[in-house]
Amino acid sequence: MFFLVTLILFAATFLTMASIVRDMMPHMDFTEKEYFRGWIHNWGTLKFGAAIRRLWDQHCQRFPNSRKRLVFAFLLVVALLSPSLPLLLEVLRPNR
Repeated sequence: MFFLVTLILFAATFLTMASIVRDMMPHMDFTEKEYFRGWIHNWGTLKFGAAIRRLWDQHCQRFPNSRKRLVFAFLLVVALLSPSLPLLLEVLRPNR
């Protein structure tokens, strides 16, 4: 049950980040667009991390009132903490 919730939260996190990338697509130059279109080949590289950071910073500048970054951060934290939820519930359960 909790595994499914964690999986759904990570999927929502991924989709939120994809939405941020989609917002920035019209503002990118051709090489950046091609880089993010082929993201599956670039995943986990140092260049990918730098590109995401640059994209995040540009999104902050172009869309300062966007809540997508906040939603992304919230979903990421909740998704990372959700596997420990059963343990937390067990600790907080009153003794019977």
